[in-house]
Amino acid sequence: MHKKSGQTAWKVSGYLGIDPNTGKQVNVEKRGFNSKKEAQLFLNRKLVEIDKNGF
Repeated sequence: MHKKSGQTAWKVSGYLGIDPNTGKQVNVEKRGFNSKKEAQLFLNRKLVEIDKNGF
């Protein structure tokens, strides 16, 4: 995604699974990362957090 200033920003969106309490899908979407690596790191941390703590 390109900003008005001409800089490039990265956006991440991903499916985290189904919340057992509600039965609904849990998705995450965040934008404004400076690099692709930062965006991937954010998503991976969210996935690990869900694995450890649940929803």
